[in-house]
Amino acid sequence: MNKQRNTTLDILKAFACVHVVMIHAVFPDPVRLGVRSSGCFAVPLFFCISGYFFSSHKTPDASSIARKLRHIVGLIFASEVFYIVFAILYHGLWNQDNLNNFWVAYFKQGWIEKYFISNQPPAYAHLWFLYALATLYIVSLVFLNTRRRIHIAYLTIPVSLITIILLQEFGFLHIIRNTFRIPGRVSDLLRSSFFFYRALPFFLFGILLKEMEVKNKRLLQPTPAKLRLFPLLMIVFQICAVVEGYAFSIAQFYLGSMLLMATMMIYAIMRPNVHCKPMEFIGDKLSTYVYILHVAVMKIWDSVTGKLHIADRPLVKWTRPLMTVVLSLIISYIVYYILEQIRTKHSRGVIGKDVQELTDRA
Repeated sequence: MNKQRNTTLDILKAFACVHVVMIHAVFPDPVRLGVRSSGCFAVPLFFCISGYFFSSHKTPDASSIARKLRHIVGLIFASEVFYIVFAILYHGLWNQDNLNNFWVAYFKQGWIEKYFISNQPPAYAHLWFLYALATLYIVSLVFLNTRRRIHIAYLTIPVSLITIILLQEFGFLHIIRNTFRIPGRVSDLLRSSFFFYRALPFFLFGILLKEMEVKNKRLLQPTPAKLRLFPLLMIVFQICAVVEGYAFSIAQFYLGSMLLMATMMIYAIMRPNVHCKPMEFIGDKLSTYVYILHVAVMKIWDSVTGKLHIADRPLVKWTRPLMTVVLSLIISYIVYYILEQIRTKHSRGVIGKDVQELTDRA
């Protein structure tokens, strides 16, 4: 029998995708930094969930990795096609000069090397998550094909997390920069975009949690005390992330956000059956579409409010993130519904064809 779906993770994915939207569609100051820092758990959570479902009690074989990789590459291709068409329509309708600038930026010099270092796509940078996920699956073919190599890879988790804390949040980079005079471009890359700590440790942490769950480690065994403690820890770590955001300014991740992500994952493993039907549906069915489409929704909203000369009004500024979330969810549901109808018709056609062939043979 198939293992029951972890609905708690679906709910956490819904929270995460909403926070990603609100990070990009920012609130005005002084709330902006607090909302951004409170949502910094979202991307690490998605990587961790991907790592958790990547692994099992057996080492993933090449065929299963290739199957997952094909799915991610398909999403990348569909997303890039969508945004190229969107850019042509969007910039072509509003401002032809912007369209020309878009193509210049899309084929900007050095984007290939930037992709391999930080998984930065040619345009529409929010798609980096998909590129990074594809890279993780490719890397896994080399490093995760034996148990020994998996355990060696786990050593990168604390190293990379300590690195990001020192380079970003606590300003250790300033000491290095002043001593060795690192160029500004390189320092920015080290602070926020280096793939070594931007994606890899969270993906590996998800794999590690799956191993611990399969092996029935004591840490992941649910008890009433743990189930009461972990929600409290989530609140504490979320508050810590917000405080760190105001104290240390903008960073890719905060110590509080990383602890929050880890706490969420462990809680979801210990209590996999939390239910909230709307949030489960968003996390399971819509979160990927929301992630891909929300930037287009945000740009259209900004253009419409700009053309109506209301973009600078306080009410519009304060409701911009909320409207982006709502519209992204609506459009994502429409896309999901259309694709489901296409899949249903296709599956019925295949089944009908098989039945007809059996009838003919009989």
